Amino acid sequence: DKKLFTIGERRYFAGYVIIASALMILIVLLHYLRYRLFGTTLLLGWDTSGYVWMAKYTIAKGPINVIDAWGFPYFYTLLLAFFGYLAGDVAIVERILPLLFGVLLIWANSELVFRITKNVHIAGLAAILSAISVNVLRILSDLNRNLMAFSLSMIALLLVPYLEERKSFMDRRYLSFILLLFIIAITHFETYFILSLSLVLYGIFTKNLKKLFMFTLACAIPVVILVSLFPRFFFGYLGTLVYFEYELTVGQILLWTGGSWIILGFMILGSFLFFKPELRSRKLVSLIFSWSLVLTALISLTGAKIVHLPMDFAFRSLIILPIPVLLALAAQGCNNIISHHQRTRTSLSTQKRRSLKAIFRRSLPLLIPFFLIGSSAFLTIQGLDLFFTPFIPRSGYDK
Repeated sequence: DKKLFTIGERRYFAGYVIIASALMILIVLLHYLRYRLFGTTLLLGWDTSGYVWMAKYTIAKGPINVIDAWGFPYFYTLLLAFFGYLAGDVAIVERILPLLFGVLLIWANSELVFRITKNVHIAGLAAILSAISVNVLRILSDLNRNLMAFSLSMIALLLVPYLEERKSFMDRRYLSFILLLFIIAITHFETYFILSLSLVLYGIFTKNLKKLFMFTLACAIPVVILVSLFPRFFFGYLGTLVYFEYELTVGQILLWTGGSWIILGFMILGSFLFFKPELRSRKLVSLIFSWSLVLTALISLTGAKIVHLPMDFAFRSLIILPIPVLLALAAQGCNNIISHHQRTRTSLSTQKRRSLKAIFRRSLPLLIPFFLIGSSAFLTIQGLDLFFTPFIPRSGYDK
């Protein structure tokens, strides 16, 4: 929507997204240099080699045969095979394609925050935090299907307000929305399951039966199609999962919710300050709240073993918590309280307003982003060695 941005805001917004994207790409390049991966077919992450193998298998056997063998399309792999076939090198495409979806996620997160707050600098904060978020970098490293589905899910959330503006939802926009949901579903069904619950919950929050029916129908259509075409996948779903049995520790929960008790506490408090006045009046706020609530409930129920799902499902739910978005909104919530407090003190004398305490209060909105970016960067650097590593070391590759 062109009315959303002024010319100056558009330039700032584009600048923030470009800087954040360059930062993400730089992090990846530095790790390729660190592990001496250039000049080899080695890739960062555990699953990336598997994607390359599956893509080459698809090229060799044909997509129809491999879909029949897998019992599910796995659209990211088909996309990788298609571009790998055109480029003549699947490994190179596998190095580039996740970065494109990472950039798309940066843009979607910052776009969501800007449409909610109308503050281009808070949107820029979301962009920078997305580039250095341990959650985003984790799925960027090798959970490529998850990354593609997650980034497209954020796009789907952005489209929801436009659907509700239409008097009749059975039109081209609605059909395009269903197509996007279908693509997400055939890419990573677990992420689609969370998105569907979020959209239905949002429909319940609207207290509008027509909207609830609209979102329920949109989410049901891809499921009906896929169950009809691939019953073997769905009726044997738990058998298709490959996961490691482990307990979800407090340390892991802390790592994937910001990295420290201070950031987690800030996010909870700031989100409360923001969501409390905005939840009922803003559609996108309700969507982000629904997504976060569904994830929190699934993590809690799975962790407490009330819902009988693999613990790996709780872990995968943790890493797609929209931490950069929540932290940016929390910063806006704190800024709103600070601004309100400052307005109530306009009757103070000029001398008192120039006191160190007043200067500190006025500088807080600038200090908060520096604190969040600095802390997140420090904690991310500490956590990258857990997953931003090649499948085998360069020495093993040479041997």
